[in-house]
Formats: sequence, C-alpha cells, structure tokens
Amino acid sequence: MNKKKIHMPKENNLIVLIIGILKGVEELESKYINKEGQINLIISRLISVFAMLISVYIVSAFIFAIAVTINVKQQDVNYEYGWTIPLLFCLILMIQIIINFNNRHYLFTKRILNFLEVIKYSIPRINSSKAYFEGLFFLFFVIAFTVLQMLAITVFIEQTSYNNLIKNDVSYLIFITISITIYLTIRIFAMTENTTQDKFVKSKRLFIIWLAGTIFTLIYIVYSLLSLKSGFTIHLPYFVLTLLLAIEKTKDSYKKLAENLYILLDTK
Repeated sequence: MNKKKIHMPKENNLIVLIIGILKGVEELESKYINKEGQINLIISRLISVFAMLISVYIVSAFIFAIAVTINVKQQDVNYEYGWTIPLLFCLILMIQIIINFNNRHYLFTKRILNFLEVIKYSIPRINSSKAYFEGLFFLFFVIAFTVLQMLAITVFIEQTSYNNLIKNDVSYLIFITISITIYLTIRIFAMTENTTQDKFVKSKRLFIIWLAGTIFTLIYIVYSLLSLKSGFTIHLPYFVLTLLLAIEKTKDSYKKLAENLYILLDTK
C-alpha cells in the first residue's frame, strides 16, 4: 500500500538543531536519574532545569522578535520589563519539575524532545502548490457560499427586511463566519480516517484548530476583562473554566497527534 510522505524538515532547520542539542542533555539526564541515590536525582533535576532554560531562551527570543516586529514603528514601547516574559515560562515549567522531583520515570528533557519531534513533522508547508490551491479553494468556497446564503435568505424574508439586512455590515460578518465554519467542518471534522496517513493529517489539523482556538480564547478573555466596567467576579469563573476547557481539548488533540505520528513513523 502506498503511503503519502509527511513533511521532513531540512537539515539546517532550527527545530532539528534544537533537538540535536537537547538529545545530548536528555542522555545526560537519563544517565543520572537511572542511578541510585539522592545526589544523582538532584543532579538529574539540575540538568532538567538546564534544559528548561534552553527551551525558555528560545521561546522568549521568538516572542521578543515578534514584539519588536509589531512595535517597530512605535516610539513609546518600553522593554524595561522584558525579563518577565522568560520568567513567566520558567515558573510554569519549574512547577512541573518540582511536582515530579522524586518521580524517576519523569524525564523533563524527553518530554520537550517529544513535543519538538511532533512539531517538526506537523508544521504545515505553506509554500507548497497544495497549500496555494487549498487557500484559493478556501477563498472561493467562502465567497460563493456567502453569496448563495444571501440569495437563499430572500425566500424567507420580505424585500424590505432583506434590504435592511444587507445594509448592516454585521450581517456580512455572520454569513462569512457560517461559511468558514462549514468549510472547516468539512476539511477537518468530516475527514475520513481510512489510513494511518489520514488519521495523522486529521489529528494535525485538529491540533492546529484547537491551539488556535485556545490562543483566541485567551485573547478574547483578556480583552473582555479589560473592557468590563462591572460584574468582574461573575465573569472571571466563567472565563477561567472556558480557558481550561480549551486547554484540555488542545492537550487531547496533541496526544492524538503524537500517537498517530509515532504509528505512521513505525510503518514507514
């Protein structure tokens, strides 16, 4: 049975370089954690902290690059507290290391490597002809489906109401949103899973969509909280629970993606 090829990164890919560095750290961490004695356990956790610092440095550099690009034309941007960004990530990751400090089956660096391996094979190839065709077909579908909706609705409402409807910009946004939702449902949720490759592609798309959903949920929550003038204590529990649900779905989709990836790699 012929299998579709998954995207293999180039040798000079940044992710491949990071993986190469962390593999050496992971071997050292594994060496000490498998030795008996509390001293060896402490050394292995110090190595975990070192791997954490490498990861945080790379992520923070990426975020700073984005921030500088966005604010390049602004003169009043203050980077004085830029050090808080890596510290935030350090606090999040340190909790994981501290909670699992005595768990000798927990290898922090291995978890980072597994994540990078999944990301390495899951990055969409946006410069391929297939991606261009997908983008053009997406635009065609959204435009055509939006126009058809606007024409079809005339069957259900009178002409005066229809004229008032199309004068409202929000109406166009609603129709476009419905079109995008239906397209994504067809291209992601309704995908077949006949082969291992199909399962991998579907799980990759699900992970991307849930990750994007989590990011936009966080942005929306921050924006909503900043806009609130009252009722803060009522909205806060709802926003927290909503974000937790989005994170849980993202985590589940990542696990499924990793599972399908390893199965696919084993069959190649």
